[in-house]
Amino acid sequence: MTIKSAFVENDSGSRVITTTRNRDVASREEVYELRTLSPDHSEKLFKTRLFGVNGEYPANHPAAASEKILKKCGGIPLAIITMASLLVGKSREDWFDLCNSPGFYRGNGNQQVDDTEWILSLSYYDLPSYLRTCLLYLSVYPEDYVIEKDSLIWKWIAEGFVEKRRGTSLFQRGEEYFNQLINRSMIQAVESGYTGIVGGCRVHDMVLDLIRDLSYKENFVTISNDDEGTSPHQNKVRRLAHQNRIMKQTQQDDHMDMAQVRSFVACRCNIDSHWVLHPSFKLMRVLDLEGCRVPWEGWQGLKDLGNLLHLRYLGLRNTFCGSYYELPEEIGKLKFLQTLDLQDSGIGVLPSGVCQLTQLVCLSGDFDTCTPNGSFLRKVTSLEYLRIRIDNLDEESQRQFMKDVGNQSEVRVLDIIGTLKGMVQSDLVKSLGNLHKLHKLHISGIWDRGSEVRVLDIIGMLKGMVQSDLVQSLGNLHKLQHLRGVDDNGNGEAAMRKWDRVVLPRHLRHLGLGFISFRQLPAWISPAHLPILRYLWLRVEHMDESSLRNLGGLPELRYLGLSTARPSMACTATLANITAVDGFFKKLRFCFLYGWMVQLVLNEDSTGVSFSIWNGMGVIAFGSKTKDEYSRSIAPPPVMPNLQELWFDVPVRALYKDGNGSCGDLRLECLPSLRSVQIAVDCEGASADDVEKAEAELRHTANLHPNRPRIELHHNERRKQSTDQDDKEEGGASVAGNEVVVTESGGDNPATPSC
Repeated sequence: MTIKSAFVENDSGSRVITTTRNRDVASREEVYELRTLSPDHSEKLFKTRLFGVNGEYPANHPAAASEKILKKCGGIPLAIITMASLLVGKSREDWFDLCNSPGFYRGNGNQQVDDTEWILSLSYYDLPSYLRTCLLYLSVYPEDYVIEKDSLIWKWIAEGFVEKRRGTSLFQRGEEYFNQLINRSMIQAVESGYTGIVGGCRVHDMVLDLIRDLSYKENFVTISNDDEGTSPHQNKVRRLAHQNRIMKQTQQDDHMDMAQVRSFVACRCNIDSHWVLHPSFKLMRVLDLEGCRVPWEGWQGLKDLGNLLHLRYLGLRNTFCGSYYELPEEIGKLKFLQTLDLQDSGIGVLPSGVCQLTQLVCLSGDFDTCTPNGSFLRKVTSLEYLRIRIDNLDEESQRQFMKDVGNQSEVRVLDIIGTLKGMVQSDLVKSLGNLHKLHKLHISGIWDRGSEVRVLDIIGMLKGMVQSDLVQSLGNLHKLQHLRGVDDNGNGEAAMRKWDRVVLPRHLRHLGLGFISFRQLPAWISPAHLPILRYLWLRVEHMDESSLRNLGGLPELRYLGLSTARPSMACTATLANITAVDGFFKKLRFCFLYGWMVQLVLNEDSTGVSFSIWNGMGVIAFGSKTKDEYSRSIAPPPVMPNLQELWFDVPVRALYKDGNGSCGDLRLECLPSLRSVQIAVDCEGASADDVEKAEAELRHTANLHPNRPRIELHHNERRKQSTDQDDKEEGGASVAGNEVVVTESGGDNPATPSC
């Protein structure tokens, strides 16, 4: 296969773009040299990193030194940010010492590259010794690899890099290390989805070159990949990293001294069916095969796992390739094992040997990973992270398991999967009251509907007094940051009144109650009660202006999912005359309105915008202000400045029934960052002509946006009535991993993310 095969055969003039820092490589053909930042922009970036947005130098600032330093950075953003991170909190004398240091005026060849490398090296040696070690460890990963934060921290702990501190768990201490490396600009934060929560990191390729070079010199990591072979060094290997290669036993492996290997990390590798753990891996602390493709069937690569007596970390995340494999019973010999990461591994029931892993602090199971028995937690009592499935147990065993959960006083993350039988629900609620360090709670029930499996959250399955007790218990979980619930399943007025009065922690960041049907927006959903909430999914029957104002005022909200039950009465809510200065929805990136239509209306004086939502009932000419009534020459005032993706419904029959409705002027141009629009076109009872008209108008209004956002239209008959109790939720549901994906009725396009 050649590059030519990737080009479309047309007359558009396809191009291949090659980037390089080596001028000698770019000596032929057309060369476009990327410009560095101007002095003004360089200084602005420098001051922003030092003093925050719109920050200025203090009165005693060493101006001459900063001018020399900025000149040294040469307009390279990485150099500027790294240098500024190095100088945060440093004295005037430190600034002048830096300018007078021996390496400040060195350089040959590519001056910009040399200067940037020197700045990175300077920043590395300015790190405390414990951070240097943690940073060097990142050389085990390939270039541009997204490193998952939690698994990295657990590996640091397994290697012994994280120092103990009284009153702080090792994981929390590791999080501090991770954040310090971000603040010093040695690693780049990777946010999770639309929430803005940092879930991982990347290493800039120049930083990676630096730490690989240092790792090689110190024999810290030995890298082996099919592109570059094995990094040549002494035969004695301390940490072995396989990258982008086929893993099999080779003569090369036999020639290396594996007796001192402490870590074996494989990334993006295909594991040969004959590959097994090397017999010399006696002192290994970390074994990580994340993202590797294991053989289709009959793989025995872990059969000698019980010989790794010093193992602290076993990672098999994302190794499921359609075939299932099992952990050997001998895993019980690993008395020092702290972390067992099996997410997306396909591993089912755990062997009974895991009951002997008394040092285990993190068990992250797959959706199918089941506890071996009900007494599993009798000896395993130090867990901080637990994700496991329990519906393989009978009621008595489940009750014992839930009672033992209450003894896990250190647990921060609790994620239990499975239908809770009989009195197990009550046992769960009692246990939750003891988990005072709990940060994240997610307990999912499973039930069958014909051949279809659904995921429902236990908060919705609990009934009557049990749910009321749960609401009370939640108010006692003062460190809770993440709460996810799903279906109300007919809880009744008494239980709902309890929910209306619940007191949740102010530091809650993630709240998903998407299928608990609130009559109106609870009063505790407000900026005063939840000032740092980033993710919100709610189901509300009635909205008004004050409700919209409370939602829009949540200062950190990045993700909003708002759905409505089958409406019994007409509802329109309008947030009038808002501007960018008001700060409503100022950080919102993703907005999903299921069962609601939206419209933005430009005010008469063109200084503000009214934001309205409508549930599709009542006699109302929603959207009737057509483009002819306003001058398109007037740039609309921006609102929701960071919104990138918008989902909403269009009830065609209700919109066009009196001939006044329209989709032609929704004023999406008021959303300056919009990139994607997903619209569920409700065709129930509508004529084909009206559906065609609505679709044409929707495409037109999207095309009026200067960003030309991607628009997708989904036919949706979700309002169709059904007498089947199992069909009470709109749309169908299918399981993808541990997430709920709701699809449009009669179709297979995803219509809603999981809550």
